[in-house]
Amino acid sequence: MSRVLPRSPWTWLVVAFWVVLLLFPVASSDLFFQNMIILSLVFAIGAVSLNIISGYGGYVSLGQSAFLGIGAYTVGLLSIRVDVSPFVFVPLAGVVGAAFATLLGVIAMRTRGHAFVILTIAFLLLTQLVLLNWPSFTQGSKGLSLPLALFDPSIQNWPFYYALAALLALSVLMSWRIRRTKLGMGLIAMREDEDKAATVGVSTPTYKILGFVASAVFLSMAGGVYAYYLNFIDPRGMFDIVISVQIVLSMLLGGRATLWGPVLGAFIIEPLNEFANQSLGGGNSRLLIFGGLMALVVMFMPQGIVPFAGELAPRECRDGEGLGHLHVVGERHLRRRLRHRFRHRREEGERAVRPHRQVCRLWLQQEPRGRLCPAGLPDRVVQGALPARILCRIDVLRHAPVGKAGGFRG
Repeated sequence: MSRVLPRSPWTWLVVAFWVVLLLFPVASSDLFFQNMIILSLVFAIGAVSLNIISGYGGYVSLGQSAFLGIGAYTVGLLSIRVDVSPFVFVPLAGVVGAAFATLLGVIAMRTRGHAFVILTIAFLLLTQLVLLNWPSFTQGSKGLSLPLALFDPSIQNWPFYYALAALLALSVLMSWRIRRTKLGMGLIAMREDEDKAATVGVSTPTYKILGFVASAVFLSMAGGVYAYYLNFIDPRGMFDIVISVQIVLSMLLGGRATLWGPVLGAFIIEPLNEFANQSLGGGNSRLLIFGGLMALVVMFMPQGIVPFAGELAPRECRDGEGLGHLHVVGERHLRRRLRHRFRHRREEGERAVRPHRQVCRLWLQQEPRGRLCPAGLPDRVVQGALPARILCRIDVLRHAPVGKAGGFRG
């Protein structure tokens, strides 16, 4: 029974979050709070998606709201021409968003740093300008009116609520999976040093395109659901750079390159946004709250809330499967994990333990705290102990947030 139940308090927090999220519409009929959670889910999907290219890959994009708008207009344009439920077109919105992300990735694959940020802003403004000046197809600044959602008034928000919750679960699952694969290792290598990553065989243009596509798929699908929820969309509202800024703030506030940090940040940013609009009149007060919050985070929690909480937590509570932070690993634990992995091939398991045990010892000598870097090992260990292809197979080496541990160093 103890093997079935989670041992980490972080895992219990995640389970409690999902239980509350899924049961809230059933327990409360307050449409205001349901609307606030729906908007939080949209921002959470955007932040988790952005975390793939920005948190893992190190490329900051301020054009994410373009994919939200592309998904919204894909669903909107098809729903006014084809008499079926707009939910049918939501997967197609993800495909269209991925196609545009591929195109942008091909154009931007040679750019870095500020040039990449400027290019994403230009892409956002260009798509907005095209939609505004193509009235025969998009109705321009008049906007699009989607078919009304004819659901029972008592559950009128439920389809959108649970559709976005499902997309959030899928986006988190994708982020979790990516960071445990070769793609995640390549993106982390690019974040640490793109030139070094290229010299050890990482195809940086390909990884950049794949990361950008992964950051656009579920956000475009969320844009399609959001458009149906609003029943009206226009280019200025959907392709607003403020939405992109809020998505970036959500990721930075919760913790860049963590699994659950972007979700936490989104569920903080949107309630603060609603509070500023409802109680303080919005406008400058909202900017003051967001600016002050980010200043406090930069000064006292530069890595974000989740890594900061991981540092404050007791040593035994720092579990990599919980909030995506560090996992304290000793030689005995590493040996047990590797033998369990190769339990059906005992001889191979014994052979695998020896070199990985050597790496573990080398790392423990370098790090007095006894932490294993979940994404890779320092240059000296990589060059002197194991080739990269074997390091990629170590099951317990997980991705960590940007900070003291660092990432894969080619």
